[in-house]
Amino acid sequence: MPAIRPGPAVLALVFAAACAEPAPPPFDPAPYLERGLAATAASFQVMSGQLQGKLAEGGVPAAIDYCSLAAYPLTDSLSAAYGVRMRRAAVRFRNPANRADSLESLAIARFADLLAAGEAPKPEVHRLDDGSVAWYGPIVTLEPCTKCHGTVGDDLSEADYALISERYPEDLAVGFKAGDLRGIWSLRFDR
Repeated sequence: MPAIRPGPAVLALVFAAACAEPAPPPFDPAPYLERGLAATAASFQVMSGQLQGKLAEGGVPAAIDYCSLAAYPLTDSLSAAYGVRMRRAAVRFRNPANRADSLESLAIARFADLLAAGEAPKPEVHRLDDGSVAWYGPIVTLEPCTKCHGTVGDDLSEADYALISERYPEDLAVGFKAGDLRGIWSLRFDR
C-alpha cells in the first residue's frame, strides 16, 4: 500500500492550527459587577453623607459649594482606589461635564423604561468593542436630593435655584421627585 503524504494545503492548515492562539476565555461580568457596586456604594456613602452635613450646616448654598469644589476630587480618588474610571452621567445634567454620551444615554433610557414599568433597574455590565468593560448603575432621586434637584418653587426655593443657575448656567437637573431616575453611575474598567 502506498504511503499517504499530506499535500501542501493540509500541511499549511496543520501548521496554522498549531500556531493559532487559544480562544480567549468567555467574558465573566461578575467581578466587574462586584467592583462597580463597591466603588459606587463607597462614593454614594461619602457624597451623600457630606451633602447632608452641608445641607444641615448651611442649606443649599453650602451644598452647592461642596458639589462644585469637592465632588470631582472625591470621584477621582475613589476611581484610583478601585482601579476604574468613574463618573456620574445624566441627560438632564447640572454640569455639562456630566452630559451622558451615546452609550450612557442608552443605559439611562433602559433604566427609565424599567422604572416606568414598575421594575427596579439593576446595574449592567457590558464588554465594549475596544476590550474595556462598561458598568452602568442607576442613580434614583431620594427625598433629600429634591432640595437641589426638585421642582423650583416647591422643593427648591427660587432663591436657591438662582444660586444654582449662577454656578451652573446650563442647568437641566431640576424637576425631579423622589423615585425618579436622576442619572447613572458610569464606570469603565480597562482591558
